[in-house]
Amino acid sequence: MFKIIEGDFKNNIYGNEEYLDNWPMLYLLENGKQIYIGESNHVKTRMTQHSSNVEKKIFDKVHFIYSKIFNQSVTFDYESKLIQYIVADELFQVTNKNSGIADKQYYKKQEYDKKFELLWRKLQREKLVKHSLEEIENSDLFKYSPYKELNDNQRNAVETIIQKIREENTNRIVINGMPGSGKTIVAVYLMKYLTDCEEFKNKQIGFVVPQTSLRKTMISYWWMKHIVCISIKIYLIWVRLRKIVKNLD
Repeated sequence: MFKIIEGDFKNNIYGNEEYLDNWPMLYLLENGKQIYIGESNHVKTRMTQHSSNVEKKIFDKVHFIYSKIFNQSVTFDYESKLIQYIVADELFQVTNKNSGIADKQYYKKQEYDKKFELLWRKLQREKLVKHSLEEIENSDLFKYSPYKELNDNQRNAVETIIQKIREENTNRIVINGMPGSGKTIVAVYLMKYLTDCEEFKNKQIGFVVPQTSLRKTMISYWWMKHIVCISIKIYLIWVRLRKIVKNLD
């Protein structure tokens, strides 16, 4: 059902299969440590575009994923799924930005969700992923992934917060929601988005985390090196110290 073709990205060697020129496909750019996941209807042309991108020059291999069942709705969906699962699999550091992840419905999506398991097992056999889907879904890295597909309410919250940050006239933004409504997912998504965005590169970002387990999970993300991640206890001590210093002044 799924065919994986390896190409030489560094030397622009990809094979002569007809579907490489005009068929919706997925591709994995990697260098043994880092990986970029993408989709395109014209993967050869996309490789030419990537080869002139400075950020993509770190990669030397590409793995094209072909299936006759693919259409563009499926490859969009599978691209999002692969990003989410490969991040939590931890075999590679995923270099994708998270701004394009969204939960979309399409014809026969439930059937394609089941077929995704077959693709994942194929990737395991090719040693491009390590853990099973079940193992990944039970991990905190998957639960709190910054690549989670946001629902409409979460996306609206993210867009509102980003706009408020751009305006620079708001000191505090509060998100209200019932337990399990996805407030933490919104926060983690924002952390990743802000670190990726050139517009906010000069902003200082801190993340106050009440749960020890979540703090350990967040620190394990390689992109979190740009963010100060502290416990609620340390934050409260810091706030009290600031008040003391202010009173002394």
